[in-house]
Amino acid sequence: MSAIVAHVPDMPLLPTSVGIGLMALAIVLTLILAPNASKARELRAEGGDHGQQRARMSLWSAIKAMDLMWKQWNRSRFAIVISFCIYDLCISGQATLSVPYAYRRFGWTSNEDGYFQAVAFFAEVLVMIAFLHYVHRAKNRWRSQLQSHEQEQEQEQEQQPRSSDPESAESEMTPALSTSSDCATSSDSARGWLRPWTARYPMEAWVAQVGFLTFAIAQHFDVLSTPSVRSLLTRTVPASLVGTLIATFSVTHSLAYILAPVVFNAVYATTVGIVDGAAYNMGAAMWAIALALSLAVQHKDLVARGPDTVVTKIETEKTTQEEVALNAAEWVEVVHA
Repeated sequence: MSAIVAHVPDMPLLPTSVGIGLMALAIVLTLILAPNASKARELRAEGGDHGQQRARMSLWSAIKAMDLMWKQWNRSRFAIVISFCIYDLCISGQATLSVPYAYRRFGWTSNEDGYFQAVAFFAEVLVMIAFLHYVHRAKNRWRSQLQSHEQEQEQEQEQQPRSSDPESAESEMTPALSTSSDCATSSDSARGWLRPWTARYPMEAWVAQVGFLTFAIAQHFDVLSTPSVRSLLTRTVPASLVGTLIATFSVTHSLAYILAPVVFNAVYATTVGIVDGAAYNMGAAMWAIALALSLAVQHKDLVARGPDTVVTKIETEKTTQEEVALNAAEWVEVVHA
């Protein structure tokens, strides 16, 4: 997106159009399921006629094997997808509004802004360090679930433990570090920031102080979203869709941080001085929608992710397909008779 803006600066709608196109592509990928991926892995592991394997694993056979995901309990899966998209939009959109709203409402200076960013960065580092071990364990567990029980035992003996998670290490790199390094405040300015502002009501200023400080800490808890999203999504899709769905959410997460600031800042710019806080009310409404969608997820739609349960599910699907084909054949015979 930055390359598009740099090369075509006079077309501001082009990055948004490209983002919408990528979002549509991500939705299409989310709605596509390749149920025969496990069979392809079995063919790769087995020996035999390579020509027959190549014919079974051709691109056209894979395309013909694709099935729309809404044929299986689509409402719960769709609710999960939309709720996490709203989560990304709200987090990225509201984060861009916190500093300009504070500047206008309470007359912050660069010193207060630096103090705010320093506290936020410190909270993010603490959360990342505390949760790094669990992220690493979740990553290893997600990888091991895509393999059979025998292959998992062999790899546990050969695989060496890794020291860190690249996704969490990437989240550690944040521009707040540069902001906090050159905005060191004196003790007087810090005490001035902690004192209640002379607003209409002292309680209003105190609540705003505590609210912004809480938001600075809670905002950076999105470090936890990667393992939690992965854990929930891998429990709601078959094994053949895990990689596709995780990649799709990576794309939507990136697009949210491009499109959401544009939308939220546009609402803020049009309502500033007229309806103060309209952008935050919009974000609260979106959070309510995401909560309602998450509550709509049915427990019976959650798929167990153990290797044995995956194999059992595949065998059950094959048995069901055979029974359906047998019943259809009997029905055709009865009709012709």
